Amino acid sequence: MIECLTDNKNRAVKALRNKFNRMEGSMTSVGYMFEMKGCIWFTAGETGDSEDTMFEKAIEAGAEDIAELGDGRFEVTCEFNKLRIVTQQLSECSGYTIERMAGAYISTTSVDVNEEQAQELLAIIDDLEELDDVVKVYSNMA
Repeated sequence: MIECLTDNKNRAVKALRNKFNRMEGSMTSVGYMFEMKGCIWFTAGETGDSEDTMFEKAIEAGAEDIAELGDGRFEVTCEFNKLRIVTQQLSECSGYTIERMAGAYISTTSVDVNEEQAQELLAIIDDLEELDDVVKVYSNMA
């Protein structure tokens, strides 16, 4: 899924169509394969809470999922319309340090790819992200 921000829709579509044509690809609707979710990246900050305690507090705040990113950093996924509330709960009530919060399209299904395919797809994503009107490219590769 390609997220764009433009002042000229025709220019953005033309640039994307040209890019896909050069790669022998096509543009089609894939919106049904993704859900808009809220993502929050945070650390325990000064609390010193354990992973289990952080997990419990995140779930109580309204998180659907929590993943450890390493270096004491965690990512919480929640309903997009609850992003602000969950962030406030984690920050103000639990005392965690919020690094970043944003909406993101999360795939509902994933496709397994081998290393060669993954490198090829990442190169395509990089090419698409270089276009002026493209903000973010989302993928369903596992």
